[in-house]
Amino acid sequence: MPTTVKARGSAAARARARAADRWRPGYRRAVRALLRKQTGEAVSAYVKAGGGQIDFTRTFAIRWTREMEEVKRRFTYEMVRGGYEWAGREFPPKTSKVIGSPGPTNPMSARIGDGDEFLIRGRFRDVDKWVATTAEAESKTKARKLQGIFERAARKTVKAMTADGETYMRGVTVPEIARAIRAAGLGADDARASMLARTGTIWAFNEGAQQRYRSEGVTVEEWVVTSDDALCPFCQAFDGQKVRLDDAFAGEGDEVSGTDDETGKKISLSLPFEVQHPPLHPNCRCTLVPVLPRG
Repeated sequence: MPTTVKARGSAAARARARAADRWRPGYRRAVRALLRKQTGEAVSAYVKAGGGQIDFTRTFAIRWTREMEEVKRRFTYEMVRGGYEWAGREFPPKTSKVIGSPGPTNPMSARIGDGDEFLIRGRFRDVDKWVATTAEAESKTKARKLQGIFERAARKTVKAMTADGETYMRGVTVPEIARAIRAAGLGADDARASMLARTGTIWAFNEGAQQRYRSEGVTVEEWVVTSDDALCPFCQAFDGQKVRLDDAFAGEGDEVSGTDDETGKKISLSLPFEVQHPPLHPNCRCTLVPVLPRG
């Protein structure tokens, strides 16, 4: 029976998760800059419309999706390559094909070896699909959030004063609504950029690792919870779970159960997508290890 090389594999996989963090600051800055630009565009469009109703999703989502795809592609392929190289450290040196030192400055050797093999065997359609799907979802979410900010701001009333000193309540003006959209939007952009960068780097490095396992002939992989996710009840349910390499850890619509540590109550999560590898949720830090034969 196969057994996971726990001591070696888990340490290497956790090192791979830490390596992914090296990409996060640059990725976060690029995403944050795009989100903030989009917020500015939305505010300008609202002001230009003279305070009339504006459908942010209909107006912006398609173009914002293309812009997000460009940013994600700029980083994701190189991060997948980095995960592919780092996963090579989980195999005995005699069988590993790793060349060079992986990372943002040297993400993949251009010499014959890992780079060529990855370019030939890499499942780019899967990466393309992930980039396109997540970029569309993220852009629509951004538009919906701005729509909500606008609608809440437009419903507000503020205290005003007449020329003779009497106070009364009035509706907010176009400039006031625009300022509210900008302030709330920019504040949300910072937190969202951090979440997207952390989640995206973990996805890419695990995708690269899974592609490496495939090229090394691994047939079974195991989900490993890192210390970052040790308290997540949903991630705990996946810890140690093993599946065949091309099988999913969970299917779309599956219910994942866990226990809330604070209340002790059972909780559940309905998965909106098929889970081929981590992350399971935003900001998830879980990783994979290969299940290798003894000896």
